[in-house]
Amino acid sequence: MTRVIEERVCKIEKERLNSMEAPKNEYEKLEARLRKALVEVEGKERQLKDTELGYQNEQKRRLVEIEQREKLMKEELKHSLEIEDDPLGLLLPAYLYLFFDALFSFPKCAKVTIAVDQAVAVEKIAVLGKK
Repeated sequence: MTRVIEERVCKIEKERLNSMEAPKNEYEKLEARLRKALVEVEGKERQLKDTELGYQNEQKRRLVEIEQREKLMKEELKHSLEIEDDPLGLLLPAYLYLFFDALFSFPKCAKVTIAVDQAVAVEKIAVLGKK
């Protein structure tokens, strides 16, 4: 009789272990899938951060470029307005330099030709300044 009880206990124990093994295997499979998904999510998160950082750097670079262009355009506009307001004031010193340089460094006939050309140029500037 004890043998029958022992066999019965062994059979019940095996059934219990078998019934526990199936959920344990399923749990281990789910845990492995979860770990794999976690690794994938972390990789995608890193990739997303890198991409976002790249976009931010590109945006900063473009902003700096736009600011530089804006500064250059403002300087060009300021210079253009100065020329419109006082064309002789900005250009006359350059023409005077060229005039005197030509006057003292070329032969006399060349000096006269250059002086005439410069006088014509100054007259054109004066006409443009009156417009």
